[in-house]
Amino acid sequence: TADAVRWALGEQSIKTLRGKKSDDVIFSGSDQKSRLGMAEVSLYLNNADTQRKKKPVVEGEEAGPENHIDVLLSQAEIVITRRLFRDGESEYLINNSRARLTDIQMLLAKANFGQKTYSVIGQGLVEGFLNTSLSERKDFFDEATGVKQYQIKRDIALNKLQGSYENLNQVEILLNEIEPRLKSLTRQVDKLKKREEMEMALSTWRNSYYGYNWHELNDRLNEINNRYLELEKNKIAKEDKLTSLNSELSQIESQPAIGDDFNELHQSLGRKRDEEEALSRQQSRLENWLRMKAEMPENSDPKELEKTKAGLLEQINKLQAEIESGKNRTNSSADLETKRKALSELQSERDSAEKELAKVNAWLEMKLESSGQFDLSFLNNKKQELTKEIVVAEEELAEIQNFVSANKSKAAQLILEREVLTTKIAEENKALRAVSLEVGDSEISQINEQLKTSLDKLELAEKESDLINIKAALNEIRADIKAILELSTGAKGQTELSQIQAKLESLALDREALSTKINELNLATSAKEQLARLLTDKKRQAEKELSGITQKLSQSQLSGDTKGVEKQKAELENKVKTFNDRIKVAREELDGLNQRVEVERDNIFNRQKELQHWQNQVNTINNQLNEIRISFAKYETRLEDLEIALKKNWLSGNALEIGEASVATEKSFIVNRINLLRPEITALRAKIDQFNSEQQSKHDHLLNLQKTISGLQYEVNGLGGELNDLKVSAARQETKLEDLENNIRANELDLVAIRSKRPEVVVDLSQAESEIERLKRQLEMIGGIDPEIAKEYESTKERYDFLFTQTSDLNEAIKSLEKIIYELDLTIKERFDAEFKIISEKFTEYFKILFNGGSARIVKVITGDEESKDDKKSEAEVGEEDEKTIILNQKQLDYNNQNKIKFLKKHNATGLAGIEIEATPPGKKIKSVSMLSGGERALTAIALISAIISANPSPFVVLDEVDAALDEANSERLAKILDDLSNKTQFIVITHNRASMRKASVLYGVTMQADGISQLLSVKLDDIKTNR
Repeated sequence: TADAVRWALGEQSIKTLRGKKSDDVIFSGSDQKSRLGMAEVSLYLNNADTQRKKKPVVEGEEAGPENHIDVLLSQAEIVITRRLFRDGESEYLINNSRARLTDIQMLLAKANFGQKTYSVIGQGLVEGFLNTSLSERKDFFDEATGVKQYQIKRDIALNKLQGSYENLNQVEILLNEIEPRLKSLTRQVDKLKKREEMEMALSTWRNSYYGYNWHELNDRLNEINNRYLELEKNKIAKEDKLTSLNSELSQIESQPAIGDDFNELHQSLGRKRDEEEALSRQQSRLENWLRMKAEMPENSDPKELEKTKAGLLEQINKLQAEIESGKNRTNSSADLETKRKALSELQSERDSAEKELAKVNAWLEMKLESSGQFDLSFLNNKKQELTKEIVVAEEELAEIQNFVSANKSKAAQLILEREVLTTKIAEENKALRAVSLEVGDSEISQINEQLKTSLDKLELAEKESDLINIKAALNEIRADIKAILELSTGAKGQTELSQIQAKLESLALDREALSTKINELNLATSAKEQLARLLTDKKRQAEKELSGITQKLSQSQLSGDTKGVEKQKAELENKVKTFNDRIKVAREELDGLNQRVEVERDNIFNRQKELQHWQNQVNTINNQLNEIRISFAKYETRLEDLEIALKKNWLSGNALEIGEASVATEKSFIVNRINLLRPEITALRAKIDQFNSEQQSKHDHLLNLQKTISGLQYEVNGLGGELNDLKVSAARQETKLEDLENNIRANELDLVAIRSKRPEVVVDLSQAESEIERLKRQLEMIGGIDPEIAKEYESTKERYDFLFTQTSDLNEAIKSLEKIIYELDLTIKERFDAEFKIISEKFTEYFKILFNGGSARIVKVITGDEESKDDKKSEAEVGEEDEKTIILNQKQLDYNNQNKIKFLKKHNATGLAGIEIEATPPGKKIKSVSMLSGGERALTAIALISAIISANPSPFVVLDEVDAALDEANSERLAKILDDLSNKTQFIVITHNRASMRKASVLYGVTMQADGISQLLSVKLDDIKTNR
């Protein structure tokens, strides 16, 4: 069973599967059953809980490789299948869709499933794990800490980076090859342009020279021809024959046309086509009706939502009642007023006693002054004042300390609540951006800018300590949110936008209230702490002065006549002290009442927040009900319109009621009718084509007759002896003209252009001849240039520009990939360190449970200093070589890129050379796991695996007889640990141990029949306990 799970999850080692070759996993047959041609294992993974938590995929969103994995993880059930055929072909499937091994690995990594380590554990693998090397243990912890998926992404990015470097090298080689050829072609193209300019000038002079000569000869020839045409008018002898031919031509043209038949064929064809189109339209309506019936929304009953809404309203009424009750308790302040009045009376009595004491002190001062002991009286008064100041300072210091401690506790709690609200506001802003995708491009740009500004203002408000500035920032954020909602007014997203607006406004108000409280508490705390420092200094100074005065008074005695007054003074001082004690007790009671009132106010605030939450839920349900009703109404309206159109154009009888049966009948009728019409249309088209062929034959005969008449006319024109003299003269002129035209053709000039355009000015023939000769000599000096050079130049230039652009794109891609690798390294480092700390703590905890004491820990083995120095030196050398790329040749650049790739492949994001495990059982002093016994090694490995499962659980764990080497007591401990961890993952335990079986929920027994096929028997222990 464990081997089947490993094989289905992509295990490539046949040795791990206890085989010698790949087809050993295929059933080889038995005495009663023949062997099979393939092996197939499917794992059905229940993902219902995760599917409810996942965000649904937005329709139209691009589905890249990572998006595809996320979509699979959001499905309620995931089926992973692996097949192997005896011909060696194999395949992987995810939910019956073909997939790659990489897709399986990425899916498992994202699901925190250790493919090769702790998720499928056999009996030998438990103890064998402790025998692995440091680096192999590190690979184990890579999967245990959940960084495997990031390492897969890093390897993919690194391979792309290496390919980009290779492509960049090839492009630069091609550029170096093309650049010299491009320079040479540029020079030749410039030379070709100069030659073309001279050829154009030569052509202009030749056109003027030959054009003037040609038109002079042509004018003379025209005069002869005009005289020839005048004589030709006298040729009447041949007109009779031409007349007869023309009569025959007239008879052919006067034959009646058969256009009526042709028009009738076209009309018939048009009617057939119209009928076919009408049938096709009706067929399309039927298909639309069937499709709309199939797509009719099922969840159109809003009763469940109405029930949920009623429950929420009941909860809201309950919270409102609690809020009113809390307000009544807060407003009933009779006890508070009584305490305040009592405190005021005590303070009045104390003031009266202090006045009496002041009178006694004045009388004493007078007596002492009269007896010459004024200094002693002054010292006594000063002593009393200092003693009083010290007592008051101590009381105030105690009150300040209690006040500061309470305020700091409240501020810490409010800061936590404000962070929660900040997270919610960020989530709502993300939801707002998702809804705003339906807005136009320009509005989307404005919304994104507003959101960015709002987030910046929110971050500044978090760092601000001034209450006024925080309120101003929150008001600006609220205004920005309203502006964003006004921009995103698409019809589809109105409901969601209103919900988000309500949530954002509520969260902003809550955050504003929390920030106000936090700042008030901080200001009050700061003021009290400053006052405490001042009181401490004042108390210290008073104690110092009091010590000096007491020493002086001990050396002097008062006269006898003041002893009675001193006694009265002492009584008044005791009375004042008593009043101070009573005032202190009253203040403590008053503070207690104030604290209870504050607690009630906090409870009211929390209930108001909860009330706002349930009101938002009710709004959401109302919006969902409206959407369901609107959607259902739209479907019904469209369906009714379609049924009206169907009834109006019904062909197979009267459509009293449209249903699936009547639609099927109508559809069958239309198909049959279309099949009958198509042969008729084909036959009509054949007749029309035959008619067109006959008409073309008649037209060709008419053209031939016309050509014959034209030829006869030409012969008549050539007859006549009296025209011979004119022909001779014309021939002479024509000869000269032909010689001139031959010269024109020899110079490759456009004869048609020369004939069509006569020079406007008289041309000096001698000057023209000299210019022509000069331009010829210059062209001979330039020489011949292949005209294809220009095409070659354009193609070479285009290729050079394309390759140059490619270098820029490749450099940008390299920078992007290097940034991705750097970010992945940071993510791997942070994730590994955090998870490693948790696993280490859990390992110590489970080790002590399994061994009843002892100690164990997991130690990171850092990469050696020398290797680290070499890596830093190599990285520094690569950086220095990158700065000198301008002067390096292509081979050196390629070498630097290879060094970068080698460094990145060698670079370890966690900075570890391996993992060391130290374990010390109770009563022993050893630390190395190699010194442990077999049972101790097994328990140590089990403790580590349990720690990993507790810290980073995979969806399920297969344990294949891992408790075989354990005694009864250790088996009980292991079973208890597995029972505790079963709330985090699902355990599939293959065991013969009774302790493990007693903790199981379901027992499966595997037996093999005589035909060699295993069968499965299951028992649910909970059902058995219930039946008993």
